[in-house]
Amino acid sequence: KTSSETINIEFNNYFQLLEAIMSKWTAPQADAIYYKLLGYSEIAIAEILNIKQPAVNQRAKTASWNSIELIVNRYENLIKLKL
Repeated sequence: KTSSETINIEFNNYFQLLEAIMSKWTAPQADAIYYKLLGYSEIAIAEILNIKQPAVNQRAKTASWNSIELIVNRYENLIKLKL
């Protein structure tokens, strides 16, 4: 928790959305998101998972990577502001 009730509410909402998104993932989608969160490129992920880059992209897309990335970026920005 933070000292800001507004931020706390915002992130509680994000966490509920993330839980709903993640509950629908397949294991291959979770693998792709795991490596994307670690900062690997799709080409590197493809090499690690022994698949082609378009397959990584498809897994990330169907796992709602764009939405997850927005939430992660928001969190990182707030941490930089020390909220």
